[in-house]
Amino acid sequence: MKTQLLLVALLAATPLLRSPSTPAPFQSPTEVRDELAAVGAQWDAARTSFDVAAFERMLAPDFWVQIGSEKIPRAQFIDMISKSRPEARLARFESRILTLTREKDVWAAVVLEKLEAEVKGADGKTCKNYSLWVTRDRFRKDAQGWTCLSSEALGSESWSGGQVPPFDDWSS
Repeated sequence: MKTQLLLVALLAATPLLRSPSTPAPFQSPTEVRDELAAVGAQWDAARTSFDVAAFERMLAPDFWVQIGSEKIPRAQFIDMISKSRPEARLARFESRILTLTREKDVWAAVVLEKLEAEVKGADGKTCKNYSLWVTRDRFRKDAQGWTCLSSEALGSESWSGGQVPPFDDWSS
């Protein structure tokens, strides 16, 4: 259970930059994908470095995360992902946009997230825990840049105790 809570706390949702105001001019899906990939790289770095200032900047004021039936508000989510834990280190947070859909002035991205945590056991030995998440993240762009409006967990799976993810491309 503790490992599950840790992995949920490590979840992110591939969120990213400033508050909404005026709608952005039309952009092609290719342009949006490229921009959101860059924002995603910033989010990934912020997650592994616990950069609270980046979280504050990248998430909309009314941002929320949905995991199952639980809706987590922005402040609680930032609190969950901004605490470093002595028994665990988030060694990897890597996201990639799978699909992108425009919904008026909002872009919805289905995102694949790969997480790796190094966890110290009671015996003092460190082992790796792996987690794969698929999320649906909603973004809006304004004059200041991209803001993440919400993130919904569509599915996840975790591996620990010496198990590794059964994917050929996990290391890439």
